[in-house]
Amino acid sequence: MNSDERHFLFRKLHSLSGVVPVGLFLLQHIWHNAYAIQSREAFGRVTAELQGLPVVLALEIGLIWIPILYHAMYGFYVMFTGKSNTRHYGYMKNWMYYLQRITGAFLFFYILFHVITTWGTRAKGAEMYDVMVYQLSKPWVLVFYIVGLAAAIFHFCNGLWTFAISWGITVGAKSQRISGYVCLLFGLALYFIGCWALLSFKGAT
Repeated sequence: MNSDERHFLFRKLHSLSGVVPVGLFLLQHIWHNAYAIQSREAFGRVTAELQGLPVVLALEIGLIWIPILYHAMYGFYVMFTGKSNTRHYGYMKNWMYYLQRITGAFLFFYILFHVITTWGTRAKGAEMYDVMVYQLSKPWVLVFYIVGLAAAIFHFCNGLWTFAISWGITVGAKSQRISGYVCLLFGLALYFIGCWALLSFKGAT
């Protein structure tokens, strides 16, 4: 396998990993946090169920952390080796490409902060709700989470749109335009639910 073939394979794996499993994990995470809208007890129950899954550590490493690290590291490689034409050609696709790289870099540090301040506490069940309430009682953390949520959803939905193009699902201009609107509406719905959940934690203080 020559370098071009390897790069093609790595790029395809990078695209795929952004949808499965990383994108699915984002959806699951938003779904999980949405239980905070209902109550502390509901959020704690779902958290305990997830923490009680068999071989949960192996699942987290194999299905979450390794794919996220691969997606992030190859994303940094693309960011530092790719070229953007936004200064000379301000086309929408170029700007979306640029924002995809910027949000990806930001999310690396956002996820690191989130893991350290939540998962790193080893809180169980409803205790994780209390951890989130404490964290979001700090105004700068709340703003950071709201911005991070926007970055994560944009990165996922824009990545989903480009995934459909690069994998030959949406070929023509019309289908790409329609899928763009679908991804936009899907992203707005996810952001609304995610912010509602965050403010539910905040409202508990």
